Amino acid sequence: MKHLVTLYGENYTVQATNRYPANKDQRKLEIFDAETGMPSGVISVYIPKITLQRDETVLKVTDCDGLLEAILKSGIASFTGRQVRSGYAIYPVVRLTESFLKENDNVKQSA
Repeated sequence: MKHLVTLYGENYTVQATNRYPANKDQRKLEIFDAETGMPSGVISVYIPKITLQRDETVLKVTDCDGLLEAILKSGIASFTGRQVRSGYAIYPVVRLTESFLKENDNVKQSA
């Protein structure tokens, strides 16, 4: 099952395509155009010196209005209630769902 989100009226699939080099436990989330499969952007962010569980990541909500709501609605993640600050921005920490993680277990992760 593909996990779809709608952002600015466009449909995207979401994949955990990678992990951050500085934190191998944190999943990097990337969106792809649902029609063409073309990469469209990274919707998570690595913030140094924060502690995350292996099933958590941080959403880059500063780049996209409605991102948190779209991710929650799609069943990709649930909101942990935690937020982290980096510079002038505040980012939500989300817990990726078991179904999303299972779907992405076969996605090649970088070393």
